[in-house]
Amino acid sequence: MNTKHQQLLKIGLIVGVWLGGAACLVLIMGLLALQLTTSQAWILALLASGTAVGVALVVEMATRPLSAPEAPQHPSAPSGTPLKLETFFGLSHSLPSKELPMTVPQPPAQRQPPLAHPLAAPGPQTQIRTSERPSMKPTEKDFITRTLVQKYKLSIAVSRVVNTPDFYCYLLAIHQQETLDRLEAVLRNLGNDIYQYRRLAESVTVKLVHQFPHLQVSKPENLRRPLQWEYRPRVLAPHVTLLGASWNGPKPQPVLINLADPKQAHVALFSSTGGGKSVLLNAMALGVMESSSPTDTELYFVDTESHQFDVYEQLPHVKFVARTEEDALDVISYLADLVEADRELRNPTRRVLVIDEAQLLTEAADQADEFQRLLIYLAKVGRKHRFNLWLATQDPTGDNVPTGIQRNIKVVVAGQTTDDSYLKRYFKIQGANGLTGDGDFLIMCGAQQRRFKSFWLDEAARQMAITAITQRWGIDDEVLLFVPADAAVGAGAALDAAHSPYLPDISPAPVTPPLSPQERRIRTDAAKIRYLLPQAYDLDKGGVKEGWGVRLIAAIYGEDKPCEGRYRTRMLDAVAYWLDHQDMGDELDEVVNQASRKLVLGWRSADGDDGLSN
Repeated sequence: MNTKHQQLLKIGLIVGVWLGGAACLVLIMGLLALQLTTSQAWILALLASGTAVGVALVVEMATRPLSAPEAPQHPSAPSGTPLKLETFFGLSHSLPSKELPMTVPQPPAQRQPPLAHPLAAPGPQTQIRTSERPSMKPTEKDFITRTLVQKYKLSIAVSRVVNTPDFYCYLLAIHQQETLDRLEAVLRNLGNDIYQYRRLAESVTVKLVHQFPHLQVSKPENLRRPLQWEYRPRVLAPHVTLLGASWNGPKPQPVLINLADPKQAHVALFSSTGGGKSVLLNAMALGVMESSSPTDTELYFVDTESHQFDVYEQLPHVKFVARTEEDALDVISYLADLVEADRELRNPTRRVLVIDEAQLLTEAADQADEFQRLLIYLAKVGRKHRFNLWLATQDPTGDNVPTGIQRNIKVVVAGQTTDDSYLKRYFKIQGANGLTGDGDFLIMCGAQQRRFKSFWLDEAARQMAITAITQRWGIDDEVLLFVPADAAVGAGAALDAAHSPYLPDISPAPVTPPLSPQERRIRTDAAKIRYLLPQAYDLDKGGVKEGWGVRLIAAIYGEDKPCEGRYRTRMLDAVAYWLDHQDMGDELDEVVNQASRKLVLGWRSADGDDGLSN
């Protein structure tokens, strides 16, 4: 009972005493004047006394709701004086800790309202009387501050919250005498505390970033969101593409790939199924075509598993889309020939080879060795010839990513990967098996690893990007055509005959068609083993003699290989070619120096004889 209650009660008691005295006076007057009996006088006195006590109680009860508990008074301290921890961090309860020399920070001109807890359901705000206000659950920001100060005795508070797609970024205010090492030591326990606070069946990860001191706390699954493709910035320099954004502070930082930068010439994307590598690969290609002119930029796509790149054939930047192993071998061989021919480094065109599911070429294809040889060559020498290689594969290993390619990859992007041992060993990427998917990636560039969120590219957004490219650069349906050997046309002879004055008398003679990469490889293999075949092949039985298959394969590959699978198939192709061309003799040696299969676009003049006639 406070002082005001006591004063009111005293007033009530005084009134009761005066009324009691009045009752006694009434009793005496009744006895003298009214000549009441003794019993009647006592009844009248009791009624007067009861009335006096009742009036006093009513006065005391009526005045009780008028009072309210006083708020605790916090004496204001002048700037520069020592303050308690609870005063510095704005806590209402006293803390059993010693005073530290802290200074009250001046509040900004406009302070943003505190971020509500992400799981709190929005609802209408009703005014509650002070005496009836229930205890409110603190926000996660305030909870972290209380936990750091009260439980772990740290002079650290959360000053601001930044909402990112996958985590909350809690910016920290740190006292000058505090160190982040003490906070680092309690991160695991702090994650458990936040888990208990949220009361969700989802694990909570907490990461401390020292450069711009803040905590990255994972968001609940239902609150994570992708980066929308249509909101990305489009003002980029030529040959630059935007992968996504990363948060290492309050502002997002763009993650870019510059094709003209030698340190970013070749890019490898790794992830398990559903990790988002194909979506990111499409986004990268569309970004290059949006920012670059088709007059100096060419893209070549390879995907033997799906037809995801078919919609790009109408774009002026796209020169070829390979859907089969044969098409892939043709286009990769063609690019290797262009690089080899550019000995004076005068190529003005930027060429980008985009390969999805590269393991189907480098590991599972019949010509896997040839694919590996060509890709290793392009990765080694292509950079100085304005050539860029982008390849994506599932669960990388030493088989589908040969050492020659791995050593020349400049940028590595890793999505959610089940087995990330290869990434840890060869690319020093840590944490790929802990990614959440849905556009969550790690990028290693220049010995620096960053985590970023890629832009989500659905089919509607992809069509929107294609429309924007065609509106800016136009449409070009003309693509490169690889002419098969049996359908090639002697264009040069036909044109010469068309201008000849003896056209009625002389018909154009067809020119021998150019060799395809597969035909060139078979002829080369036959030239390597032709000296062994007279002893190795049994003409009577129609097959290779027992024990000779391994020797023939070793002669083809230059090293010992098992006589099975694609090695046996390649050897038998060479043997079959030798049987069909035994009369060629030493001419097989010249096959090794034959030019590769020529790439023609419509009509292309052929100078001289491109190969040996059958």
